[in-house]
Amino acid sequence: MIHLGIPGVRKLSQDIWAGGQPDAEQLRGAARAGLKTVISHCPAGECGRDERTVAESQGRRYASLPLGGACDLTENAAHRQDAVLETRPKPAPAHGRAAGLTGPDTAVRAILSPTGDQT
Repeated sequence: MIHLGIPGVRKLSQDIWAGGQPDAEQLRGAARAGLKTVISHCPAGECGRDERTVAESQGRRYASLPLGGACDLTENAAHRQDAVLETRPKPAPAHGRAAGLTGPDTAVRAILSPTGDQT
């Protein structure tokens, strides 16, 4: 297992990892580990820094897919994330401001899967 130092990080599938909000050094570590696209689930202004600039300065792609709470766990949100994963280099770390907020990605997967699978 790769240690990224990101709070609550876990590998959800071959294409996506989930965890809490990484700092700039943790983003560099994720880049060194081969994670190629950063997906932020933070609502606008919540992350406290310009993550897009940090990710892109490290040669990686960035996507903002805000998920503020349960009301944002929609089929549309899952399709938006799928589109990001289809069009950007993988694997990708996805995060919310706190490790507990990465659950929206997992929950969206479960909503769309008839078996409840999260991958």
